[in-house]
Amino acid sequence: MNMEDISQLDPERFKRFVRHICFVAKKHKDRQDAHESLDNQLGKIKRLAKAKNIDSEIEKLQSHIRDVLDKEARLAGVQQSQQAVSQELWGKVRESQEKVKNMQGAIEGMHSTLDKFLKERNERQEHIMEIEEKIKSASSAGNLREDPFAKKLSQLERRCSFLKAMQMPGVDVLEKRIAQLRGKLAVV
Repeated sequence: MNMEDISQLDPERFKRFVRHICFVAKKHKDRQDAHESLDNQLGKIKRLAKAKNIDSEIEKLQSHIRDVLDKEARLAGVQQSQQAVSQELWGKVRESQEKVKNMQGAIEGMHSTLDKFLKERNERQEHIMEIEEKIKSASSAGNLREDPFAKKLSQLERRCSFLKAMQMPGVDVLEKRIAQLRGKLAVV
């Protein structure tokens, strides 16, 4: 685990994890103590077997065996619960990672769509500027013929109404430009 991973750990979960580790370590120590106690009792039984005072030692042995079995059972239960908690946490981490990946994909898709719309808007504005320049140059030269420009302007109006029907963004700007061009044609 590198330093970046450690800095991203949740302090509360880490505290809980360390607490559980300590708890399991204590249970293991209790288990080891119980095994040692059992071994001591077995050694006493071997020594006392010759003395014939076995009944009391057998009762003590049985109580020690019960203690060992109880501690073993508790330890197994703790280990299973620790494993379940650990698996649950890893599942949540994986789920969060998937959500982050999905969000990144959605953001990238939005960026590409936005870039596409901006490019189309810029192309439309450049086309309008070209048409305005042609009209200005034709009117300043005195060569303004009403038929070809009026025809192109009506074509542009049809395209604008088509774009409006498609609900494309920026159509209102195009309509304003067409109205300005129509006004300029009427003056000349």
